[in-house]
Amino acid sequence: MDKANVAKEDLVKVVEEEGESKGIVVATLGKACSEAETLIKMIDSGMNYVRIRLCQNNSSDSNESILDCLHETFKYRPHKKCKLLVDIRGRDITIGAFEDNQSFVDVDIGEDIEIYVDVEGTTPSTKSKLVTPELNIDRLLRKGDLVYIGDGSIKCSVLSNEDGTIMLRTKSEGRVYEYSSIIIPDKHSSLSIIQERDIKDLEELSKNHKIDYISIPYCQTDEDVKVVRRLLPFLEQTIIMAKIEDKNTKVFREADGVIIQRRALGLSIVSEKLFALQNFLIEQCKLNAKPVLVANEIIESMMDGAQPLRSEIADIQNSLVEGVDGVILERETSHGMHPVEAVAAVSSTISEAKSLVDPDKKYDTLLSVCDYEDKDELLVMNLAKIILDKDREPIDYILTLSKQGKIARLLSKYSLPVEVMACCTDSKIVKQLNLISGIKSVKVPNYTTKLLGPDHLLNIIIRTNKSMGLGKEGNWIVVFRSKEKDGSQDETDHYFKFVKIQ
Repeated sequence: MDKANVAKEDLVKVVEEEGESKGIVVATLGKACSEAETLIKMIDSGMNYVRIRLCQNNSSDSNESILDCLHETFKYRPHKKCKLLVDIRGRDITIGAFEDNQSFVDVDIGEDIEIYVDVEGTTPSTKSKLVTPELNIDRLLRKGDLVYIGDGSIKCSVLSNEDGTIMLRTKSEGRVYEYSSIIIPDKHSSLSIIQERDIKDLEELSKNHKIDYISIPYCQTDEDVKVVRRLLPFLEQTIIMAKIEDKNTKVFREADGVIIQRRALGLSIVSEKLFALQNFLIEQCKLNAKPVLVANEIIESMMDGAQPLRSEIADIQNSLVEGVDGVILERETSHGMHPVEAVAAVSSTISEAKSLVDPDKKYDTLLSVCDYEDKDELLVMNLAKIILDKDREPIDYILTLSKQGKIARLLSKYSLPVEVMACCTDSKIVKQLNLISGIKSVKVPNYTTKLLGPDHLLNIIIRTNKSMGLGKEGNWIVVFRSKEKDGSQDETDHYFKFVKIQ
């Protein structure tokens, strides 16, 4: 078989294996979903990304063992894929595991709790003593300061901070889970953006597992992202997601994507302004064509109950309509009673929310902020206008072929009622695009482009899509291409054409 036929077969295989684009459902792994049977059900219910936290590395249900179990499940679901998101410790202040393998403790108003520092993380936490490995926590706190434990759900005040002993008094009741965060509003920025043990753990984890994404807690500036990128050269193809947990955040240029951590963010401003701030952050992500996920307080009622509250479903839908690309489930899947049902509820909500998006409204909004000096942006805007024309012939999907995925990013801003299939040769670009709602990105092997040529390659993709039910004969698709310049593709100059499916 000649090289061209081999390239053709490889290309067809890649396109077929990618499958259809779906809503992004990220499930945090933990005790509640450490069995293969549960993980299989979660995959079947819509889980397509998994999240682990490096702060759990010292526990009996270590990240390695859970990930090994996850990989075993793919023997039963060979056509399913779950990308891996890893939360580094960074500036996050977490507590360790509880004694006697407890998952949580309940605290009442008026209880005194000691914050004890154990850098090695070998001392178990108790109801009256929460253990953290953060050596510098004492210099962040003064008597009378407000501190939030249990991922921000329980308000406390600092009674004393003397000789390395920190005492808190609870001002509200609640439940504190293992590995939950201690939040000190407006104080985390003085801590290191990435810790030495983060680098060591990531390097060790990457030997056996492909790390697709990492998230940086309390990431506030573009410089923070640059520092992390510089210190992780062995994760060159990994997407860096900035977690926004503070109102003073400017990361939209350097970060590959953004995670809005709502509970921590809500503690840095008055609660009445949280909704407006969240919408502003989503808008900035969309204008910069960066994927944005939302986490915290998603379906908290499903920690115990088998059904989400209507208000929780409405909240998820509102976020998705505003432009959020996906949802991160945290305790709901790591420690909740119904991890499978939680994934199913979010997955179905995402599917329903797509029908609520108003692309005409998005188009009108973007008209006022369009960069009219950018030829590609004007090109995409003109196509959006054509697609939104109610009298046009149906368009089944938009196909783009480029190295950097710029056209696909620009198209994503308009939330068009047409799927975008972005073919790229850079695996990092593919990972980033796959986090954006409405885009299915496929990594095309570099050599297939050279052997087959762009036109032949696009025809193979179109025929393969048709065989899989994407695109009907006689219908139209839109194909974006780069113009040729000096015998090569010019990534700064594009054009599109309408192609009838044969």
